[in-house]
Amino acid sequence: MTDPVELIAEGVRGLIAQDPHSLPDTTLLMSTESIVRIMNQLSGVMAARLQVIDVRDATVAEYGRQTRSWLVEELHLGQEDASRHMTVAKALPSCPAIGAALEAGDITIDHARIIAIGVRKVSPEIRDVFEKEMVKAAEFCDPTELARFSRELRSRLGAEESAEAAEQRKYDARWMRITPTFEGMHAIDGMLDPASAATLSAALAPLLGRTGADDQRTAGQRCADGLTSIAELALRTGELPEHGGEKPQVIVTIGYDTPQSRPRRRPNRVGHDERARDQPGHRPDDRLRRRDHPRGARRCRRGARPRPQDPALEPCPTTRATA
Repeated sequence: MTDPVELIAEGVRGLIAQDPHSLPDTTLLMSTESIVRIMNQLSGVMAARLQVIDVRDATVAEYGRQTRSWLVEELHLGQEDASRHMTVAKALPSCPAIGAALEAGDITIDHARIIAIGVRKVSPEIRDVFEKEMVKAAEFCDPTELARFSRELRSRLGAEESAEAAEQRKYDARWMRITPTFEGMHAIDGMLDPASAATLSAALAPLLGRTGADDQRTAGQRCADGLTSIAELALRTGELPEHGGEKPQVIVTIGYDTPQSRPRRRPNRVGHDERARDQPGHRPDDRLRRRDHPRGARRCRRGARPRPQDPALEPCPTTRATA
């Protein structure tokens, strides 16, 4: 018996070999619609298999990680894609209408995820009705419109949350992520609650305009520059928490014995160890002076002649021992 996966792979190879430029418009459109439906069906097949994999903990036994982590780390799916597939996969046992619609190719994986999330938010008594109505609506609208209809339907069925709970839910759903990409560049994405979004928009608004006729920045570049300007302004205020608001500093910590671990020098001819000058709080002996130091010269007896044979240090004549 031929492996169904191999049959799919053979069909994909046939599509790759087919030149879309050689197809008439009608054939091109109809075949593309069929491909989208097949993709939806494959998403249903994948969700069904992921559900079994997750129940059996197959990825834990073979790879030592949970199913979602396996999708990300082994199959290299994105974090959001992996979460989307796992949300639908875990909902299939209790939501048979979602699985049937996916296998028929009538809805996408994004539709299925929105329906699965909505089903969890209603009481068990009305989940069947809610799921069926959502599946019917998903055949005629995009995922964004379906999410709006889900909120309206929950409100009609008396399962919608209060205004305070809705505000708290939106606030709890906020997130932001700064991801390093390549060559030092970073990507910023996230989701803000309405109040936070309004605050950021109000702060950015004065910085989004062009500075003059020579300003050739795009709207996206002006927005990025405005966000950076807001961050720089916050840093200059000095009112950020303890670990923010100041320029980066480098702190070097050394042990107490480190300065004293230098090699011992040979004492000079008058019996003073030169390394004593390196000790904390050391004051040079008045009997020693450098030949070219004016203060040292003033310490010597007037009229005394320096000794040329001493290259650096010499005893002061006032303290030199007499024979």
